[in-house]
Amino acid sequence: MPNVKHPPPPPTLLGALRWTWQTFAFWAGLAVFIPSLLTVMVLSLGRARHTLGRRMLRAWGRFMLWALGLRLVVQPELEALLAVRQRRIVTFNHTSTVDMFLFPTIWTPGMTVVAKREMAWVPLVGLGAWLMGFHFVNRTNPTTARASMTAAAEEVRRSDLSLLMAPEGTRSRTGHLQPFRLGAFYASADADAPIVAVVILGLDKLFPRNWAYCRPGTVTMKLLTVMPSGASDPSSEAIHARAEQLRSLYQAALDDFG
Repeated sequence: MPNVKHPPPPPTLLGALRWTWQTFAFWAGLAVFIPSLLTVMVLSLGRARHTLGRRMLRAWGRFMLWALGLRLVVQPELEALLAVRQRRIVTFNHTSTVDMFLFPTIWTPGMTVVAKREMAWVPLVGLGAWLMGFHFVNRTNPTTARASMTAAAEEVRRSDLSLLMAPEGTRSRTGHLQPFRLGAFYASADADAPIVAVVILGLDKLFPRNWAYCRPGTVTMKLLTVMPSGASDPSSEAIHARAEQLRSLYQAALDDFG
């Protein structure tokens, strides 16, 4: 496969066993997590989203990392920063489906997510995302996508939320950093919220997009930078410049890690 950074490993019995176990653990975990979350949301009339719902999400994420054989190391500086509820846009480099398990393990008070609309139709996953108040964006329609991002930014501003999103928009097919979309930077300006950039290191080697299963190993999450809000200059030129600046920082961090 051309331009693939980490080609799929040859079929082996161990690989087949890992795929079987990881697939079972994923759906079994959802089968327990989603009904439990639904019960909590109904009984609390949705008010437990950022309290008990958050703790349940963290437990599910940690279970999945255990099932995948992954050890997550979070930089103390990043952990301390995210522990405090405040208005911000949290960005990350999107290399794997495992990202959906990493962030629940450090789910902060008042966190919400921008996710592609297709996620809403995934059995159980979409229901769980909806219950947790995720914002679904139709990436194929720029007009509706911009409206969805504006609504998300308004909620961030109004309720002091941390909005989690991937500037690349989707997982990399090759393992290389993709061009950045501008949604996170418009949201930063609209919400008058700083961008907290998180870099994920090591996961691209353990579970690239074209692999069927995840290999055990260590994944590290670090604070890359904190960019001030773009509210002072929300012009198109400034938005593009901020996107290029942040992408350059991500690329440098990934190059240094190797």
